[in-house]
Amino acid sequence: MTRAALAVPMLVAAFAPSGRAADRAPGGEDRCVVHAAAEDRVVQGRNLAVADPSGVRDAVAIRGDVTVRRGAVVRKAVAIGGSVAVEEGAAVTEDAIAVGGDVRVARGGRVGKDALALDGQVRAAEGAVIAGKTFSLAFSAGGESLGQKILAELGAEGCRVVPEAGR
Repeated sequence: MTRAALAVPMLVAAFAPSGRAADRAPGGEDRCVVHAAAEDRVVQGRNLAVADPSGVRDAVAIRGDVTVRRGAVVRKAVAIGGSVAVEEGAAVTEDAIAVGGDVRVARGGRVGKDALALDGQVRAAEGAVIAGKTFSLAFSAGGESLGQKILAELGAEGCRVVPEAGR
């Protein structure tokens, strides 16, 4: 499987912390819908820091950074239009994904599966653990990067967050 093919499911996951894909209506309304359970945190236009004990399962920032602080554990950390930082003593049990930014894992930080940076880099300090694969991808067409195209597609209004009851 190519790197690009592996990136596609991870990008879908970026918009669906609960495992459901983003909804896009033909007329443009509801162009991005994020389904989030009560234990998920989704922010738009600002940074998100997860500290222990947080009770956060999936951490998603749209047009912002996600920082997983020492002692905190999240399942997924996703930044669209920002970076993901996993500090020393922090863990992401599954994937860390940044679109338009970097994934940085500090010494003593852990990512349990894959780390993907689209239009950025995966930077792991000596002593950091990334149990899966690392991907740093950059695509451009017509002078615009794929990350920029994704952000433009979201539009100024961003995404609609739909709360879900339990899983």
